[in-house]
Amino acid sequence: MASVGSLWDRGLGLALLVAIAAHDAVALRDGRAADCCWVCNVSAVVLALGWISRRPELCAAGGIWLLPGTVVWLSDVWLANSHIIPTSYGVHLGGSALALAAPRRIGSAAKGWLWALALLAVCLVFSRYFLSAAANVNAAHQIPTGWEVLGDSRGVFVLVAGALAVAAAWLVSAGLNWLGRRHAQR
Repeated sequence: MASVGSLWDRGLGLALLVAIAAHDAVALRDGRAADCCWVCNVSAVVLALGWISRRPELCAAGGIWLLPGTVVWLSDVWLANSHIIPTSYGVHLGGSALALAAPRRIGSAAKGWLWALALLAVCLVFSRYFLSAAANVNAAHQIPTGWEVLGDSRGVFVLVAGALAVAAAWLVSAGLNWLGRRHAQR
């Protein structure tokens, strides 16, 4: 029989899945199916599945991209005054809360950054080969407007963005593992 804590954890994962389903339903309704494939959305699904299955690797892979993705998303909300659909708040803020709680509740993944890089690679390959160039999901086809600071050619952009992704994955993974170790010491 499952403990109350494990049932609660699975319920939180299920709640995040419901938030993602609501968010993606809006995108589908509005004819923006490709938006369901942004790494933040896919990461939130992986994170939710990690909570439901109680798999630290899945929580790490999803959380490692959702946390910095939420910072970028918040910047877009506050600085660029972008049109953000209300369901996006549940995915980004709720998902980030679960990403930060996962090392304590589910456990840490020592090589979470490698899982995260694998998830990013899957998202990029899928976006490049199965989604339209016009949607440019995950910057898989061209340099997004405003991101030219990372390189004015596609090759330079990919190298710089790739290096930043590896560094971010490792740093966020180290932070999540620190949270897990800190909790274990209590």
